[in-house]
Amino acid sequence: MKKMSENKGSNIWYCFVEAVNPIEFYFNNAGGDIISLGKVIMAGADGFGSEPQENFKTNCKEIWVKDGACYTYNPLIMQKSSDEIVVLTINLHTYQESTSTQSAKFDRVVSAIADLDADIVMLQECAQNKNATDSGIKVYGNMIRVDNMAKIITDRLKEKGKNYNYFWDWEHYGWSVWEEGTAVLTKYDITKTESRYVSKSTSTVNVNSRKPVMIEVDIPGVGKTAVFSAHTGWWNAAEEPFQTHFTNIDKWIDEVMKNDGIENFFLAGDFNIEASKEGYNYVMNLNKYNDNYYLANPNGFMDATIGGNIAGWESGDPYGKRIDYIFTNKGNKLTVKMSQRIFTEKSYGRVSDH
Repeated sequence: MKKMSENKGSNIWYCFVEAVNPIEFYFNNAGGDIISLGKVIMAGADGFGSEPQENFKTNCKEIWVKDGACYTYNPLIMQKSSDEIVVLTINLHTYQESTSTQSAKFDRVVSAIADLDADIVMLQECAQNKNATDSGIKVYGNMIRVDNMAKIITDRLKEKGKNYNYFWDWEHYGWSVWEEGTAVLTKYDITKTESRYVSKSTSTVNVNSRKPVMIEVDIPGVGKTAVFSAHTGWWNAAEEPFQTHFTNIDKWIDEVMKNDGIENFFLAGDFNIEASKEGYNYVMNLNKYNDNYYLANPNGFMDATIGGNIAGWESGDPYGKRIDYIFTNKGNKLTVKMSQRIFTEKSYGRVSDH
């Protein structure tokens, strides 16, 4: 390994050339301690906590690292190429962190979206308070309140000169007061929107009711694309199991692909299924879906996105589990170049219990 170049100034950059694939690496501080930029939280009383160190892994032939995030280009002097699409999924955990941290939480999310120049962002547990003031805005028929999380994020992005369209709908009340749902943000023009219940229950007072949202966009060089943001139940849930929810999502995708001339889709979110277990195997055995994180990181199949003690996973192991995914259709026009977990303690900071 050889230091090839150095950029003088406030940020010192090192370029290394190493004939190895995949790449796995970590950083040291001035004292020689390994700086952890990855893995998952061990949730404490406030929903946050310490996390064990984990090396970066990637199959990308060239990477650049800035502020704990990886890029396929030098972000100090370049922008991503026109044929590169950045897709991000985030479970926002409604408003469950302390009130004093909410603004900083939104700032972290906005900074990551802006820095990564994300083209599509899927949000889950994206909520507004039922008693909050009406903003006077309707998004595809939905009344948007002033504290709607998708609205706040897009408003703050606009302040940074980043314009995003969004579609949001809600599925049930969280803690009796939050109109909790899912959303998609995108830089592309939205040509169609739809939301539908995939659960047996369609009651807003049933916390197990599930209602993904879908938008259609026309991506230059890629074609007509459907984007789904979903939050499903658990595999072994007695009332509203994952299999019911995903089967209905799968039928919905088939319908959209057939009727709307869709060539590609993204399906992302919190699926409450653990990599390698029954629910994940059910999806893979359909032989229709790519797991994009695994394609980008074959050695990171079990990399966790949650800690072991969050709601719904209280009996989890201390190393966490991977339950958040970005799926695409097999045979699509896209090649996965890189996939990473962004909101870690030493990168943009925690924004959720995911």
